[in-house]
Amino acid sequence: MSKKRGSIGLVGLTLAFTLVACKEPPPLSQIEQQIFTRSCNFSSCHSASAAAGAGGLNLESPSFAKLVNVKSGVVSSKTRVVPFDPDQSYLMEKLTQTRPTAGGRMPLVSDPLPDEEIEMIREWIAGGALNN
Repeated sequence: MSKKRGSIGLVGLTLAFTLVACKEPPPLSQIEQQIFTRSCNFSSCHSASAAAGAGGLNLESPSFAKLVNVKSGVVSSKTRVVPFDPDQSYLMEKLTQTRPTAGGRMPLVSDPLPDEEIEMIREWIAGGALNN
């Protein structure tokens, strides 16, 4: 009987991992609308007019070609977004670390992004950083 319970537990655990793994990452368009437009695209930050002074990064939509597999304008050894690898993506470092490799934690002019928004970006990157 205990052997049977162990099998059921393993099946349940496998199903739970499968459901989590199949979770659809948020689309980039949602991140652009909800996060970048509100928290990043200011005249003094990551807008087209300020991009030269903000690490050369313009986060106005469309942002895919400016983020994914693109080297940082400040730290050339870092890639802004590495598809499927949030931990190697410089964007995540800038959003989560108090003392990133260069500069400060983003956004500089306000409180850090809420955990839910950082997780949304992390999920997008982990899901392949699709242009959607």
